[in-house]
Amino acid sequence: MSHPQGEGVVSDLDVVFLTHIMSLKRAALMHLGVVDGSEGELDLETAHHLIDVIEALKHKAQGNLSAAESRQLEADLYELKVAYVKASGHG
Repeated sequence: MSHPQGEGVVSDLDVVFLTHIMSLKRAALMHLGVVDGSEGELDLETAHHLIDVIEALKHKAQGNLSAAESRQLEADLYELKVAYVKASGHG
């Protein structure tokens, strides 16, 4: 979430937002069986839901993210979508 003061300013809200995204990403990866210790615990429906939630947050935050935050969010979503396709047997 960017601020009028400039690109280099990071607020507590920025940290909270990015931490929340990281938490959702890790949960999705766990449901996809990608995270260590989650082998055999596939839950594609929940993983898909979490990816959709991150997409919705990205959409709602559009215009309020720094360029770096936007790139990170895009990279996270790409990683999750690739992992989903692999886990679902379509990749």
